[in-house]
Amino acid sequence: MPLFANSTPIGKYSFDQSESKMEFHINNFGVLTVDGKFKKFSGTIIFNPKFEKSQVEASAEISSIDTDNSSRDKHLKSIDFFDQEKFSKMTFKSKRIEGNMEIFKLIGDLTIKKITKEVIFSVENKGNINRKEEFNFIAQTDIKRNDFDIKYGSTISDNVKIKLEIHAVNSKNSSQGN
Repeated sequence: MPLFANSTPIGKYSFDQSESKMEFHINNFGVLTVDGKFKKFSGTIIFNPKFEKSQVEASAEISSIDTDNSSRDKHLKSIDFFDQEKFSKMTFKSKRIEGNMEIFKLIGDLTIKKITKEVIFSVENKGNINRKEEFNFIAQTDIKRNDFDIKYGSTISDNVKIKLEIHAVNSKNSSQGN
């Protein structure tokens, strides 16, 4: 039975940062996985009556990168990787949605270090709470770090797995201010 039997919600929803996660995973030395996250991020979803015309925008602050290793975090913020001094944020802006409210592809532009590439997130709606006033999504994609001019380190995989767990709250009910 579908989660959303009647219609798509309408309106603006904001990411609840306290209940959401922006994580990445990358292989190092061929055997170790480095897990990281961004602690400061924001985003909005604008649900259109025609779901496929809905829009998503998000950003993450490079200064908030956290891999549970302060020296690695400092290096990731440096010119060798994200170059936080020049590029303080990474952003995503959707271009289109394919599928339905339950399972869909979110296609859009990811910008890192002023380099923009199209990415495709596979998204699953994990359900709604409070009569369509809150939603939970899991979105995943893989990117190539070299596509964004992040080329440092020959032992680090080019492939980066990105996983987002988004708790979106209707903006009229949100006290988050995101």
